[in-house]
Amino acid sequence: MPTCCLCGNLTDCKYGHNPEPIIDMKDETNHKLRCCSLCNKSKVIPARIAFVKSGVKMFETKDNTEEKKYQYIESFLKDYLRGH
Repeated sequence: MPTCCLCGNLTDCKYGHNPEPIIDMKDETNHKLRCCSLCNKSKVIPARIAFVKSGVKMFETKDNTEEKKYQYIESFLKDYLRGH
């Protein structure tokens, strides 16, 4: 089983989950990274929902910087987790 690229634990399934948009899978150095089910459920899926709700395309934030992308995801996750 692969190691989760987000928390460092072993994934709980044979192949793990695609961590995009938390990790840019278009980057060739990241294409084999996987995440565990817990990180997929608590971080990746909410981040995907954030992009859908905002209308912002993944990895195409206004200024196209990694820092802004992660700030946006972090902001959404804080709001999302407050409500759950």
